[in-house]
Amino acid sequence: MKLLKLNILIIFVILIDFLGNPLIAQNHWETLNVPVASRYDDVFFLNENEGFAVNSEGEYLKTTDGGKTWQIEKTFDEYLRCIEFIDSQIGFIGSLDSAFYKTTDGDLTWINVSNQLNTPFAIPGICAISIIDSVIYAGGKWSGPGYVVKSTDNGNKWEYLNLDSLSNGIVELDFISTEFGFAAGKSNKTLEGGVILKTEDGGDSWKKVATTGFPNEYVWKINQVSNNVWVGSIQGNPASKAMRYLKSEDNGETWTIETVIDTFYQSQTIGFVDTNYGVTGGLNQLFETLNGGKTWSKSSTGSNFNRFFKVNDTTAFLSGAQLYKYSKKPLNTSEVKINSSQSLEVYQNLNQLIISFALPHKSHVQIDLIDVNGRHIQQLKNEFLNSEFVKFSAPLSEIKTGVYFVVLHTNYGVEAKSVMINFE
Repeated sequence: MKLLKLNILIIFVILIDFLGNPLIAQNHWETLNVPVASRYDDVFFLNENEGFAVNSEGEYLKTTDGGKTWQIEKTFDEYLRCIEFIDSQIGFIGSLDSAFYKTTDGDLTWINVSNQLNTPFAIPGICAISIIDSVIYAGGKWSGPGYVVKSTDNGNKWEYLNLDSLSNGIVELDFISTEFGFAAGKSNKTLEGGVILKTEDGGDSWKKVATTGFPNEYVWKINQVSNNVWVGSIQGNPASKAMRYLKSEDNGETWTIETVIDTFYQSQTIGFVDTNYGVTGGLNQLFETLNGGKTWSKSSTGSNFNRFFKVNDTTAFLSGAQLYKYSKKPLNTSEVKINSSQSLEVYQNLNQLIISFALPHKSHVQIDLIDVNGRHIQQLKNEFLNSEFVKFSAPLSEIKTGVYFVVLHTNYGVEAKSVMINFE
């Protein structure tokens, strides 16, 4: 009996440590109450409270309470694609219909400044905006041509940057200083597919640093994960037979193509809240990772995704069919319940674990393997399930012989089972 009590205490202490780990914190996406639209293409926040969004219906929306409530401030005639503000007074909106708007009075009035951009043609649209201090970069359109316009004085005067020798269409811009940044979209060479361009001199010169390798692909969005780590989503070609993304670990100098899943899905959004938790997806599916992209699983959140915007280490937003807000809330140890009502059973069969449990009602289900020291070893399941009796096999990868705990976490509590894994 003393041994049994000791084992239960060990499991409880490990669970508290494990669940308090930010990696295994509760990751939650909330669908926000916004007007129906075919798509929300962009969302941008100046701070934790003040944010803006635009959609396909020409609606410009604003929130002042961190996304809890949104108001339509103005409706334009165009399909609105992107939005960004310098401060609470000066902001810009790009459209897919040849208009580029600017406000200097906190959105009371908007002026179409598309004829002030010094381009040698009437712009077809603006797909991307990136602002650092008073320097604004804007570019587009996905259908071409490849160009960027730049202003160094809050958008009063503009310079045209011709990229058609490198790209046939720009979809994304991401600058982290006034000089250093990326443009992404479609290569000027069809067989190269999607492309990422890099500049370190404020757009005076650009070079190709990545291509995707299948015709008609785009690099659709770029996101900085940490100081030197970047990722880019690939709007892919079905011939690739996979959902893929680009990753760089040397500040965008070289890139590798990584696989999310060996089934083709369109992907446009990508973003990481921290070095472990990230999402990528597109028209009808979102995938999320808890281990920096090593493995991915389907999420039950929304559809038709475009923009990922990180506010801070615990809050982010997605634009898509609606707006979605992410929050990461580490479990309070007082909330941890060792729940035995789900009848968790675990046993080893060769190089896999057979896991079964009863789910009384529909719930998000997360199952993880941890060692006796509380270290996270492998995620075994992370998906939304309906109420049912669940039984599945989980392959084990690079696991050493020893005692482990399988931790089942649902809306109804946490249950753990110890298992001796033996490969000898």
